[in-house]
Amino acid sequence: MYEKLPEHILQQIKDGLSIVDVIGRYVELKRAGRSHKGLCPFHGENAPSFNVSEERGFFYCFGCNASGDVIRFLQLMENLSFMEAVEMAAQQAGIELPKVKQLTVEEKRKLSEKDRFYEANRLAMEFYQEQLLRHPQKGVAQDYLARRGLSKAMVDRFQLGFAPESWDALTTAMERKGVPAVILEKVGLVAPGKRGSYYDRFRNRLIFPIIMQHERVVGFGGRTLADEDAKYINSPESPIYSKSASVYGYHAARAAIVRRNRAVIVEGNIDAVMMHQYGFEETIASLGTALTEKQIQFLKRMTTNLCIVYDGDAAGQKAMFRSLELFLKEKIGAKAIALPQGHDPDSFLRDQGAPAMAALLDNAPYLFDLWLEAQYAHMSPGPKGIAERLHGIVPMLAMIPDAVERELYVQRIAQRLGVTQALVLQMLRQHATQRNWESVPAETVIRAGRVGAANSTDAAEEELTALLLHFPDLAGEWFERDGVTAKMRDNVMRQTAERLLEGRRAGETVDPSALLEELSDPDGKNKVAKLILSERKLDEEVVARAYGDCVNVLAIRAFEERIAAIRARLRESSAGDAGEKARLAEELVGLYREQESLKRKRETARGQ
Repeated sequence: MYEKLPEHILQQIKDGLSIVDVIGRYVELKRAGRSHKGLCPFHGENAPSFNVSEERGFFYCFGCNASGDVIRFLQLMENLSFMEAVEMAAQQAGIELPKVKQLTVEEKRKLSEKDRFYEANRLAMEFYQEQLLRHPQKGVAQDYLARRGLSKAMVDRFQLGFAPESWDALTTAMERKGVPAVILEKVGLVAPGKRGSYYDRFRNRLIFPIIMQHERVVGFGGRTLADEDAKYINSPESPIYSKSASVYGYHAARAAIVRRNRAVIVEGNIDAVMMHQYGFEETIASLGTALTEKQIQFLKRMTTNLCIVYDGDAAGQKAMFRSLELFLKEKIGAKAIALPQGHDPDSFLRDQGAPAMAALLDNAPYLFDLWLEAQYAHMSPGPKGIAERLHGIVPMLAMIPDAVERELYVQRIAQRLGVTQALVLQMLRQHATQRNWESVPAETVIRAGRVGAANSTDAAEEELTALLLHFPDLAGEWFERDGVTAKMRDNVMRQTAERLLEGRRAGETVDPSALLEELSDPDGKNKVAKLILSERKLDEEVVARAYGDCVNVLAIRAFEERIAAIRARLRESSAGDAGEKARLAEELVGLYREQESLKRKRETARGQ
């Protein structure tokens, strides 16, 4: 736990990190002017709308409006609390945070609800471990571990436990430790029964704690030790556990994945433990047969060398191929091992040994190649069968990101199917055209929505706001002198300018993230974000000229509005108001002259 951090320490942490480097570990970024762009990690997209500014220490997505600094990015990407993200950022920046004294009982009681969930899971894990060692029914679990050949070292490393055949053993034990049943229910350890009672979710099961970042227990998996329909059950979704974003064995595999630059993915928890026991410590399990996009993105942060080792049956093969599109979407050329029919990693290791598994891993083919062979194997005879196969292959082929690799596959596929390369390329182009119609880049949509709506005064107000954003001291002085905000009609631009001027008066630098959070309209956020990320030349003369030009545009608009008002009054005047009409006509002539004079001055200034 840490004290409330002063602003200067938070700024020191942010200054000690390159936001481009930090985000670049998660997202492939490419330079675009003075900023960087990439595909947003927070929503699915095919065209980059995610922008990162090193200069401002700020990121923004024009597609989903996600924004913030490097700490906010770590919060969103790693699903961390603010202080957890600060701790991670400080560690990366090499900055030590001030610690507080040991928490008292009262302070522990005031821990955040999320911390209480983590604490409940930790205590539950300790309870299950204790039952595996001491409960009278422990023999059934220990016998199962012995039959499967799991060593004591692996049991300890993965912190396996035992849930006894009891309706309330965990509930009672946790109540004695001061953990109420309502907290246990929220993390999925118990379920509500009749008349306000609760019963343990895991009963007579071998327990596999799911331990993720910071060694925190987010959930549990339970393998039945009796003949039940539900062989495995997992914790339900909770505020701290998302099955689609978690993997089993991460805490034990993390260091090896980074060291060996490879992650091996298996289906079952036992498979993962046995792979570790045989020396393949870079192995994790996918918590079910359906590998998810979030799990791939999570592993991608550590390595892009991923290899699937699923069961050698139809279901295992289907699960492997189902993940291919996800891998291609993440630009990962994953490999895969097709185990012999009837084998899973556990049985293969016990039957063939570690050297045989090592040979399979070292020579694993790419998953796309395995998928192609399966397409050929299920091809109907004749031209119709070839056409059907080709139509099925092209969409997946189009997802291969590397042009050279894609071209080589075009050659191989054409040869295998007995068609010309030109035909395959033509189908790829047709598919790309169709996808372009279906998926338009977010920024293009934003721009298209404004076509015809924007005019010179809108542009002038946006440019004035941009000058204030990029040169707050210089432009701020002029804004105050000329009362510019009172002349602005765009609510978003006026609100943003007023907030920036408030910060200037208070001697504060307004954080871009905070600025955007104050805007509720997504289009408004996009407008301001584009101004924040835009480039402006640091030249006082250029800034002054741009400012003067934009202020003149607003002044010309003011003349136009006054002229329109007087003309309306002239139309409404009765025939008997000759004196009033003459006065209004004289005023109108004067306004026309002033307006024309201002326009000439503006044109002269712009021509310089």
